[in-house]
Formats: sequence, structure tokens, C-alpha cells
Amino acid sequence: MGTIVVGGGYIYLYLQARNFYTPQDSLYGVWVEQNVAPYSANTIEIRPDSITIQGHTVTTKYLFNGEVLSFSAGGIRQNYQMLNDKKTEMRLMSPDSYSPTYRLSEKYKNDLR
Repeated sequence: MGTIVVGGGYIYLYLQARNFYTPQDSLYGVWVEQNVAPYSANTIEIRPDSITIQGHTVTTKYLFNGEVLSFSAGGIRQNYQMLNDKKTEMRLMSPDSYSPTYRLSEKYKNDLR
């Protein structure tokens, strides 16, 4: 009986500790469009309270489930799929033929924390 109580306690503590880390933390920073000329690359800045595209705040609400970032901008739903386990690259999931890839810029990520 004691083993069950101790095991239950560890599970409870694990679940409580997990609440202090949100998957969004790994997204914070500036994401830069890849495979385009530097002067025409789009940027997406993700902060705890907003998403900014090209310097303009487009939303203050977004969802991230650990694999897909979703938000609405200008009435259009945008979904970005993470491309690696480190969460440093993502691709716009688009019905159009163009699905740009973005890479997290470490230069800006460290400034936001």
C-alpha cells in the first residue's frame, strides 16, 4: 500500500512540474523565411502575448500543441508544422503551392527571455 501512495505522489509532482513549462516557450523569438533573398524574407516574431509579422502585430492569441502553431491573421487561419525536434524550423501548411520554411534566429531568441 505504501508503494502505491509513494508512486501516486511522484506522478502528482510530475504533473504539477509539467505545468510550469509550456510548449510555446520553445517558439519565442524571430523566425526568418528561408530560401529567398535576404531583402525579401518575411519575419515572424513570436512573443508570449502576441505574434508579429513584418513588424505588425497580427494576433494576441495563438495555439501550439508541440507540433503545430495555429493562429488567425486577417481572418485567415495559418498553421505551421514544426520540422524538427529542436523546434527551430517550421513550414507553413498551405493549400497553395508555396509553403515557405522559417528558421528560428538565435540572435533574437535570447533577447526575449
